[in-house]
Amino acid sequence: SDKTRIVNPGIEGGAPAIDDSDILEIKKQYHLENKTVLLSLGRLVKRKGVDMTIEALALIPEEESKDLIYFIAGAGPREEYLKKLVPPKLQDKIIFLGSLSDQEKWTWLKICDIFVMPSRDISGDFEGFGIVYLEANLSGKPVIAGNSGGVRDAVVDGVSGIMVDPEKITEIKETIIDLVKNPELRVRLGHDGKARALKDFDWENQAIKVSQFIK
Repeated sequence: SDKTRIVNPGIEGGAPAIDDSDILEIKKQYHLENKTVLLSLGRLVKRKGVDMTIEALALIPEEESKDLIYFIAGAGPREEYLKKLVPPKLQDKIIFLGSLSDQEKWTWLKICDIFVMPSRDISGDFEGFGIVYLEANLSGKPVIAGNSGGVRDAVVDGVSGIMVDPEKITEIKETIIDLVKNPELRVRLGHDGKARALKDFDWENQAIKVSQFIK
């Protein structure tokens, strides 16, 4: 351990500019006016926790979820399983987008209100870091993250998002409800998360850390 140093991945500047017309087109296509948009983005494998998010949403009372809509972006071996996991009452509230281009990714990060990815440790298969959490923060969005693996380096609980026990569906549910009901908290976490991402994960600073360690 005395010969080990950790330098996390960096990010390149801020989020790219997104054309307002692209955002308006998507909002019109999916009828997102006055909706709270949740987004997961990544390879659809078990550790990402999309299944837990779907099950958490199924527990939210209808009166509290009527304006919620959840988009799942990405592809992978769990895609068909996850689609079958969606209960009938949520078929129009949980939408699979498939794989996205880089531009589409940033557009959806701009559109969403909350980024959610409660990643967990599956027999040693866990997130080594989670750059997508920083990308969501760069877009000014709060994140809900699983307290496991390297996610603890990517997300600071109460600063850039909320850390949850990724094995507890009720905790994920309550955290979603809390953020949906508290837009001021969403704005603060998104703002502080963006500032942290720009300050602490600049590539130049990360390169300096490496150079200091190898002198």
